[in-house]
Amino acid sequence: MQRNPMQVKLSEGSMLSRLDPYVFGSMSLGNEEIPFGERLSMARYAMERCGWFHTSHKYGSTMDVLAQAFRDLPVRVPKCICKLSGDSLDEVRRQIDLQLEKLGIPQIHIGQLHVGGALAADLRAGGDCLDGLRAIREEGLVGGFTLEVHPWTSAIALDHLRSGRGFDIIEGYSFYFNPLQRYALNALFALILQLERPILSIRTVAGGPIERQAARPPHPDDFLQKRSAELLPLYEQSDHANWVDFCMNFVLSQPGVVCTIGACSTPAHLDDYLAVLQQDMPAFQGTLARRILAMQSKWSEEKDVHAAEWTM
Repeated sequence: MQRNPMQVKLSEGSMLSRLDPYVFGSMSLGNEEIPFGERLSMARYAMERCGWFHTSHKYGSTMDVLAQAFRDLPVRVPKCICKLSGDSLDEVRRQIDLQLEKLGIPQIHIGQLHVGGALAADLRAGGDCLDGLRAIREEGLVGGFTLEVHPWTSAIALDHLRSGRGFDIIEGYSFYFNPLQRYALNALFALILQLERPILSIRTVAGGPIERQAARPPHPDDFLQKRSAELLPLYEQSDHANWVDFCMNFVLSQPGVVCTIGACSTPAHLDDYLAVLQQDMPAFQGTLARRILAMQSKWSEEKDVHAAEWTM
């Protein structure tokens, strides 16, 4: 698949410009209910087909599986996006060192920052932490950074964007973005598009087929069931082959999106993603996309803006 004309501003040589449209999400490799050998085979299967992986040392035993796979197939080691959480730069550095050691790689190609505490406050103000992140990049430990966004952290990203500082080092925004979820709140999402900042879409298929999610018994806390039931008629009227095809084409056709990160635990599921990449360009009917985006704006005001930390 050729890259969508993305309407984004990237600095020359940005690591984000090297991203493939699809990035393999590795979280399922940490599921210890699946035998280690099967997870290792899945990692190798993905390495032979995908140039970029997304991972975290907090995904159970995922990094143990990846480390073994990387040793087994050293010529196929992918570029890595790693989650980096912390309330200080020292904590971020410790997580960088830990993940480099666990994976046995010389560089994290993109660090996905989830910041809190003093680090979040400094970032919001465009403070000294930006120079600290530049130093990490200059040392070659991380090739570039994005800021992870949730509804309850959108204000951090919004203030950072409004400050106009550090766009050279915080190069994009990573958040759940699929037909059922858009974790950047409305004001933040509008400003990201206005300033033409890159988006890394996470959770491509929103947890699984829409038919299965819509069929769950309604429950006040199950917002995905409610949204699935609302969107299902539009999905069924579309001409997309399946839910994966629908989701990938929707998100990759959106302005600003440079990639989508989707997890899978079986070769067949990965093949569904890869089949979509055989299409020439992302294709999604404009009227349908606008209806989904309008739903997301409504959902953001109804639910997301009120969400407490880690409740959705």
